[in-house]
Amino acid sequence: MTHDFIVIGAGSAGCVVTRRLLDAGASVLLLEAGGRDHDPRIKIPAAFSQLFRTTYDWQLYTQPQRHLLGRTLYWPRGKTLGGSGAINAMIVMWGHQQDYAAWGADWSWDQVLPYFQRIEGHFLKTPQHGQGGPMRVSEREFTHPITRAFLRAAVQLGYPATQDFNNGNPNGFGVYHVNHRRGERHSPYHAYLQGISGYTLKTRAQVLRILLHNKIARGVTYLQGGEVRNAFATRGVILTAGAIHSPHLLMHSGIGDPRILKAAGIALEHALPGVGRNLQDHPAVPLIFQATTSDTLETALQPQHVLNYALRKQGPLTSNIAEAGGFIKSQSSLTAPDLQYHMAPVYYRDHGITPPPMPAFSIGPTLLTPSSRGSLWVENSDPLSPPLIDPHYLQEPEDLYALIRGLEVAREIASQAALKPFKGKELLPAHKDLQFHVQNSLQTLYHPVGTCQMGDHNQAVVDDRLQVRGLKNLYITDASVMPTLPRANTQFPTMMVAERAAEWILQN
Repeated sequence: MTHDFIVIGAGSAGCVVTRRLLDAGASVLLLEAGGRDHDPRIKIPAAFSQLFRTTYDWQLYTQPQRHLLGRTLYWPRGKTLGGSGAINAMIVMWGHQQDYAAWGADWSWDQVLPYFQRIEGHFLKTPQHGQGGPMRVSEREFTHPITRAFLRAAVQLGYPATQDFNNGNPNGFGVYHVNHRRGERHSPYHAYLQGISGYTLKTRAQVLRILLHNKIARGVTYLQGGEVRNAFATRGVILTAGAIHSPHLLMHSGIGDPRILKAAGIALEHALPGVGRNLQDHPAVPLIFQATTSDTLETALQPQHVLNYALRKQGPLTSNIAEAGGFIKSQSSLTAPDLQYHMAPVYYRDHGITPPPMPAFSIGPTLLTPSSRGSLWVENSDPLSPPLIDPHYLQEPEDLYALIRGLEVAREIASQAALKPFKGKELLPAHKDLQFHVQNSLQTLYHPVGTCQMGDHNQAVVDDRLQVRGLKNLYITDASVMPTLPRANTQFPTMMVAERAAEWILQN
């Protein structure tokens, strides 16, 4: 089969690119390794962590982390229509204007802002936000009283209150906006492609290899229903499989570091030593307190709440768990925040998998600008085997120090009068050794980027128009191209990149 374009991966980036190519009249084949998003838990905001370690999740694991007491960390990644946008916490965040200025001349705040606005249909009717975009952005139908008390406590400590973090300079504390529509998750697939015709979608179709001829991407080989098939593209192959699977597929296509490919038994097609390098992620550490009320989000599945959600799409099940948070500087000398907080009125440890021992609430300081850099690679020629992932968490000592400061501030917020009626004893870490706690409890916040970074240096994988360097008709338009992490939950920055990339690809 032949199309104008083949898009690999129906996640946040893939749905955006496919829709914009369709709008321009192109024929598109969209290949998704996962199945359809039929599970009702996908639409229920509070149920997102129940999708971890299911068929909707790639269920990845890191290599043992030297600076985390040798721990191996679980990394959930979405494997269905919508990708990780079908199993995430739905927080709408753009990032800081400094983030994009650091990406290069084509990525100033003024240049990226129109694309953020193009994505959204925002409940705030202000010039700063878009109202005509496909992705619905709203306030939650429900915010827990403990979350409100947390925000008051942050203000009592001296931090400013904010109504909207998405102004290019996120600062202070406030309630998070979410991509919900009438109390349900509005995923990238729901927003951009559901109900749209004119393209070919194949699910449970895992791409095994990109087909190159004379340094031109001609198509792909994929596996579906136990059968290996080929598909061809006349105008381009677009890789939107994310920061883990995009470099993984490049390597299995013979594109990458010659030494890694040779060790894995993969024939070299095109040397790009930066493939799989520059891996970055936002690490988070939980601070958990016993709640003096039994009415935390643990009660969301009580019959009256389930009935309320089923009939009206209201109540605790509309919570995205991480209901609010804030941005602060760990040091006053910084020019922009380097810490973000996620407040959850529930016991949230190990991705919500650890059963709560009692009613509790959690505060999660998250490092926005880690100095540590990791990598991923393949160890054999089997494209169905997972990559080896080493994020090198806390390799740089300043990352540890910033997270310790984040925990100290979280404790200070929790000690304020506003939270006193809700706060019992500290459950985690419940001791003074914060360095040990960081090393023992740090987890991913699900934001890997950077493994196919853009640029014009010898570690760059794509150029400033997101075409793979040295190859024609092969593009990467997902979070893997980001040279550095934005100070944001990465779904909307990824979609912004895809919006821009679609324009550039069509111009070519």
